[in-house]
Amino acid sequence: MDSYISELPTPMDLLINLIGTADGKDLESFMKINAEPVKVMIELMDRLSISKGCFISGRIGMPLTNKLFLASKQKAEEMIKKSRKNICILKPSLIYGDKPEVAALVPIIKAMSKLPGKANFKPIEVNQLAKKIIEECGKLN
Repeated sequence: MDSYISELPTPMDLLINLIGTADGKDLESFMKINAEPVKVMIELMDRLSISKGCFISGRIGMPLTNKLFLASKQKAEEMIKKSRKNICILKPSLIYGDKPEVAALVPIIKAMSKLPGKANFKPIEVNQLAKKIIEECGKLN
């Protein structure tokens, strides 16, 4: 970490963690990509006196690995809560942009949101998510 800390802009008021994937093979790979960067985020916030943060979690993963994805995101959320840092957690069900393979899932997720208990399954376009991050971070103390 020390090798790149000097390259970061200072002062920094906010740190946003966008690192993650729903495409892993096993719990170890999901933890490495979805949870381990949260440790770095928390350490950077300490070392650089960054007062606010934002973490992008998730509500659903890919078929066959959904539980592993959610377990890794839950572990990351637990680390954030335990740190007592001023970090908002956003939990989109699906983030999409111009990739056709992801965009094809949007109608399915929207249909799922109409099922009982699935009202939070709302896909969000990447530009809308960026606006939501700005909005939510503006609410942090």
